Amino acid sequence: MLINFSLLVEKLRGDGDIEVSSNTSSYIAPPVLDLLKDATNSAKTNISGYALPNQVIRLYVNGKYIDKTTVNNNNNFVFRNIILKEGDNNIKAKAIYSDKESDYSQNIQIIYQNKNPDLEISSPRDNQIISNGDAQVKVEGKTDPSVRITVNDYWAITESDGNFSYLLHLQKGENKIKVIAIDNAGNKSEKEIKVRLE
Repeated sequence: MLINFSLLVEKLRGDGDIEVSSNTSSYIAPPVLDLLKDATNSAKTNISGYALPNQVIRLYVNGKYIDKTTVNNNNNFVFRNIILKEGDNNIKAKAIYSDKESDYSQNIQIIYQNKNPDLEISSPRDNQIISNGDAQVKVEGKTDPSVRITVNDYWAITESDGNFSYLLHLQKGENKIKVIAIDNAGNKSEKEIKVRLE
């Protein structure tokens, strides 16, 4: 809304009432997209956001027009089951009202990845017998970069190149060692070995 400046001055001097006029600008603000997870293992996702009621929102994925919808009375809109390509996906939108079109919204990037991460345990060996006064073993291995590793539900130290290690306390007798690799998209690989502490 715009306030007529001269009427505002008159009101401040006590000479008149303030009148509010509607904004006649042709500018349309871009829609605002809700943030998504950085990565997903699902080929489909929902895209939501907000804009002014009754505006038509046009959705673009990787530079291509995909679909349109109308903003509801609560200023919200949603696109359901939008198909993603494997790898990086760039998502943005425009608002349209009375034959006027906004600029693009902010760009939202999401990675679609449905391959389980590589996981290799290099030490200890499966069924290895360990004689150790400290009752500890260093679990070591390799996975893909940016993958999180747990060893028996404890977070391991993971280097940028995917090498990981964790110092695990052992009990007398047989010990199960379960290693899980989880990437940002939620894909998971698991391996389990056994060692014996003498």
